[in-house]
Amino acid sequence: RTDDGRAMRLVVPRGFGDSDTMAERQIETREGWSWKDDIRDRVDVAMRVSKGPVDFASKLAELGIKVNYNRNGDIVYHHPSDPESRKVKGSTLGKQYSAISIEQTMAEKYASQRQKSSRTRQSRALDERGRALRCDGHRQGGNAMHP
Repeated sequence: RTDDGRAMRLVVPRGFGDSDTMAERQIETREGWSWKDDIRDRVDVAMRVSKGPVDFASKLAELGIKVNYNRNGDIVYHHPSDPESRKVKGSTLGKQYSAISIEQTMAEKYASQRQKSSRTRQSRALDERGRALRCDGHRQGGNAMHP
């Protein structure tokens, strides 16, 4: 909240969906703000800007979200306004925020980034070979392909 009492929210479209409970909807209607929605928004941002699993955890920390895992292996998010009492399991926020779903989403995201990076490196290598052939041809006084 701002000094004048207005509620501030990150304006980010939901990347992983919602699982608002009736209680959350009532609180949001009454107060205009839900700490669980705030966690969802911050997790969405961290997923979008992170470059890997370690970076994801780092981005969450930068956004004020503490994370740990419960004994069942689900991720538990802690809201910065009150980390001890405002904590929630990922699966409670929505299936998309569970540890398994986050891991799968990151694996898919980073696999496609690695493929894109590999294609970019291959393209650069081909460009460099092409330039080398053209330069070689000019030095020999003719066309490199047809001596």
